[in-house]
Amino acid sequence: MKKRVFAMILALAMALSLAACAAKPAEPSKAPAPANSDNGGSQGSTGTKPDNFPKDSVNMFVHAAAGGGSDAMARTIGSIMESNMDVPVVVDNKTGGTGSVCWQSLISSKADGYTISTVASELTYIGALGYASIGPDDVDFLGLCQSWSGSLVVPADSEWETFADFVDYCKAHPGEVSVGDGGTGNIWQLAAYTMEKETGIEVNHVPFDGAAGEMTALLGGHCDAIVVGASEAKANIDSGAMKCLCVFNDKASSAVPDAPTAVDAGYPGLICNVWVGIGCPKGLPEDVKAYLVDQVKQAVESDTFKKYTEERGTDWNYMTPDELYALAKSDMEKYAAIVEDAGLAQ
Repeated sequence: MKKRVFAMILALAMALSLAACAAKPAEPSKAPAPANSDNGGSQGSTGTKPDNFPKDSVNMFVHAAAGGGSDAMARTIGSIMESNMDVPVVVDNKTGGTGSVCWQSLISSKADGYTISTVASELTYIGALGYASIGPDDVDFLGLCQSWSGSLVVPADSEWETFADFVDYCKAHPGEVSVGDGGTGNIWQLAAYTMEKETGIEVNHVPFDGAAGEMTALLGGHCDAIVVGASEAKANIDSGAMKCLCVFNDKASSAVPDAPTAVDAGYPGLICNVWVGIGCPKGLPEDVKAYLVDQVKQAVESDTFKKYTEERGTDWNYMTPDELYALAKSDMEKYAAIVEDAGLAQ
């Protein structure tokens, strides 16, 4: 009898306990913490990686040789993207033809996200020069990373103290002043002809082998002035061996912030910059392209890349794909006219 009563009491207690549990409201589940929320100072990915995104590696073509400025930029951006995407980014330098070899390879690649590339200002004028039938419409842009201004640089002991001094002297002595540039197909050659056209002067154009060749020639007294990237001449300017009379931009250069701009000098049409961004073949799946656009933006906006541009003396200059496309089309029109006027087409 006692056992039967005890069993009844136990059953009643269990029933009351279950009723109490059923009446108690359930606690809301906690959302999991977002993946890649921190990446050592750079922004982690906020976009969702598509299921069809490459899992093995992403190849990044680079139009310039290893060791140069564009190569260093590509490796910096690639490293940040690799960390954020958790997918290896493999740099592949494809040089030649002022970038045409690289971009021919890009547009021939399958549009699946496995291949991206640096895209640069040269893409806007290699068609006009006759190097290749390639232009901004043949690739899709993912974003702009950096740029640097063209500039007029002279020896530190030059008689010209200002850009106005230089222009006035050239007008008084047409064709006598020798101005070095980066050689056939180099952006600084086009910038030198742009300077000549915009200011109404006539100079003696002397081509050298790239920016390094120009600066060596100027220091050796083989020309009177050079048109070169402000960031490329920064070390010689900082050392006191050279001085910058003007940067070919509408805003100050990070490399030589005290140098007057073309707008300051009264020549708003004298805008010539090198720019480098990232692009891909046309026709990527929309979700893959959107993810890559997001990854490029995050890499460019990271503290790591901003520090890189500061150390290099280049201008941090992010642009969206649409903004970069508009810039490329504008440059294409401008440089086509310069190439024709100067008779530079091959």
